[in-house]
Amino acid sequence: MKSARHFRILEIIRDSVVQTQEELALILKREGYDVTQATVSRDIKELNLIKTPCADGRYRYSVQSGVRQEQQERLHKIFASTVLNVRSANNIIVLKTMQGSANTVAVVIDGLSNEDILGCVAGDDTVIIVVSCNEKVAPITALIQELMH
Repeated sequence: MKSARHFRILEIIRDSVVQTQEELALILKREGYDVTQATVSRDIKELNLIKTPCADGRYRYSVQSGVRQEQQERLHKIFASTVLNVRSANNIIVLKTMQGSANTVAVVIDGLSNEDILGCVAGDDTVIIVVSCNEKVAPITALIQELMH
């Protein structure tokens, strides 16, 4: 899914120094994405990525100002259209999604940066969210339901 790949690209360039399209394509291929250099080139253009200088004199891909918000809005729309069901048990919340959408949904959850969300794991159509304690499940579930609308 293109949107999942786009978000993964944003994560990769946030977490590591990527200097070339070829380097980015290699990282994506190692992670199981079927991409060519031309695909990565289009992705870079669509994501409005730019090269910025590093402290050591190298250049790396970065997100232009304002683009990150646009990407977040796109991901939230995908989230709202793909989450089908929210259930909980003790300090665990389980989200059922459309097939192939769980990874993108998990990225949105991780992007919330909520200190009570200890982490989440995505399969193909299920996301498991581990919450810090049982009492925090209801407010986080409410937040998720709000994101669904």
